[in-house]
Amino acid sequence: MAEALTLLPILYPEAIFGVTIGCLLSNFYGGLGIIDIVLGSLTTLIAAWLTYSFRKSWLAYLPPIILNGIIVGIYLSYLLQVNVLLSISSVALGEAISVLVFGVPLINRLKKLNLS
Repeated sequence: MAEALTLLPILYPEAIFGVTIGCLLSNFYGGLGIIDIVLGSLTTLIAAWLTYSFRKSWLAYLPPIILNGIIVGIYLSYLLQVNVLLSISSVALGEAISVLVFGVPLINRLKKLNLS
């Protein structure tokens, strides 16, 4: 569910840092070490900034899916010793479900409530 929040920069530029700090804290306590803390948080920061940059286009939904799928998928395959293509695919699929099934309706609801 937390990954649905990666779309918040579409409406709120300050969410770029909010989701990044949330990721940093989560990865800090997640137990996968410094690689996950640094690369996961940096990936989230870049994806959030790109989401904000493309906020007026459907392309805004893609950065969290693509970047997390590739970057997080690669380092998770290394950390967990699993096939890299399987790791990339599963991370991207999970991210796509979170973003498209939960994040898009959340953003649409917030737009209707005029909270942006």
